[in-house]
Amino acid sequence: QQMQQALKTQTAQAVHDKLSDESFVLRIPNNKTGPDGHKLFGGIGHKKLLQKLQDQVDDPFLSQESSSNNKHVKIVRVVDDSDGSLVAKEIKQTGSYTMTVQLTSDLSVDVPVLVEA
Repeated sequence: QQMQQALKTQTAQAVHDKLSDESFVLRIPNNKTGPDGHKLFGGIGHKKLLQKLQDQVDDPFLSQESSSNNKHVKIVRVVDDSDGSLVAKEIKQTGSYTMTVQLTSDLSVDVPVLVEA
C-alpha cells in the first residue's frame, strides 16, 4: 500500500513536471463558432478538457479508464485570462484560459489552455 502510494506520488510529480513546462499549452482547435468567430456552439466542460489533456499528454496517470488514479485527477477551476474571471461550468468563447488540475489530494498544477475556432 505504501509502495503504491509512493509510486502514485512519483507518477503525479512526473505529470506535474510535464504540465509545468513553460512551453506546454493545451490547444483545443477547430471549434465551431457563431458569426462573431468567438462564441462557441456548445461549451467545453471539465470532462472534455480532461479528455483533451489526456489526448495531448498521453500519460496513463491522466486516463479516464484508470479509476485508481482518476479518483483524484480533476479540474478545480478554469479562469479566463482576458479578465481573470472564473468560468462557471463551460468555456463558451475562444481565447486563453488557465485551468487548475488537481493530480492528487495535495498536488495541483496550472495549465494554460488555448481555445481556437
